[in-house]
Amino acid sequence: MEADCNHTAKKVREFFGDDADVAEYTEMQAFTYAFVGKRDEGDPFDMVFIGIDNMLGVETARNIRGACHNCPLFIVSEVIDYGIEGFRLYALDYLIKPVSSDRITRAVMRAGVGG
Repeated sequence: MEADCNHTAKKVREFFGDDADVAEYTEMQAFTYAFVGKRDEGDPFDMVFIGIDNMLGVETARNIRGACHNCPLFIVSEVIDYGIEGFRLYALDYLIKPVSSDRITRAVMRAGVGG
């Protein structure tokens, strides 16, 4: 899981450059705490790439979407099994691990953000 997180974060940094502020969380509870803890400051993240390979990931994504209706959300998974849930969560894209630089580019461009 940590290697997948590091890999995706690396690809996001490649797209945005070294000045990108990319936070990595390998524990859903720590991510949820950081996300909810910063809600009073506005949207805590410009976009979220969340790994969903089990129901904990799905529940975390639901909590994120409930707290931030407009935050660009990208599902990252090893399997296609959670695709329907991604659709229900209004995810902008569903990326299969390992995520390539090209897929990150297309996903972020879909969000209307340039690199």
